[in-house]
Amino acid sequence: RAAIEAHGPFDFVIGSDLVYDDCGVHMLPKVFRSHCTRGRTRVLYAHTFYRYELCDVDFLEALRAEGLQWREVWEPWAEPPPAADAPFESLFNDLRIGILEISLES
Repeated sequence: RAAIEAHGPFDFVIGSDLVYDDCGVHMLPKVFRSHCTRGRTRVLYAHTFYRYELCDVDFLEALRAEGLQWREVWEPWAEPPPAADAPFESLFNDLRIGILEISLES
């Protein structure tokens, strides 16, 4: 916490593929929350959807529980990513990389 106070507030936080188990599901949203300042901090997090489907659902719920909002983003010139299947809709979903922009709820 002292390092955050000494070097923050942060404008930009980047992460990729950090959710592998229940600990990551619940702790990563807390880390993002501790690094965010409303109206200032932009978090971009690359996540592989469907690698651990239960973790996906719980992780997105944990973000909301920490007062964080998220949306999937992509390059302005690129086609939007394919719509995600509903959780647990298929036994073998295709892995899909998504970039989430995460910030404090307005």
